[in-house]
Amino acid sequence: MIDVPYWLTGCAVDQIKGENLDQFDQTRREFMCIFEEEEQARQSRAAHNISLSKVMQDVWESKEVWFWHCLSSVNAMYSLLEAHWYPPSSLSLEAERTLSRFWCRDSDDVVRKKLADKEAYDDELRKLFRE
Repeated sequence: MIDVPYWLTGCAVDQIKGENLDQFDQTRREFMCIFEEEEQARQSRAAHNISLSKVMQDVWESKEVWFWHCLSSVNAMYSLLEAHWYPPSSLSLEAERTLSRFWCRDSDDVVRKKLADKEAYDDELRKLFRE
């Protein structure tokens, strides 16, 4: 789960997409250069042969980084999956239902209430336009 801190660009984790992703990637690359230099300088004193910079780069290239952020930020999970793993609107209804259970207790009831509220709003709006 080791990664370049997403907050270096001043963005929330679910805001790292589009232009913000480009900015983050540039900042990430600068961070990684410094990280690698520090890692190499300390390599002779390391008790292991594991390259953390290599692990971090592999996690970035495989997009696993977004999976770990999903686990650490449940609120951002849907946005992260949609922005980095799936094309827009590609999550199945069943996948959306499964993810929604992590947002709050009784999420099905919350969704039903929101849909009922929207229907009532639409009915009221139609009534106003008829008058």
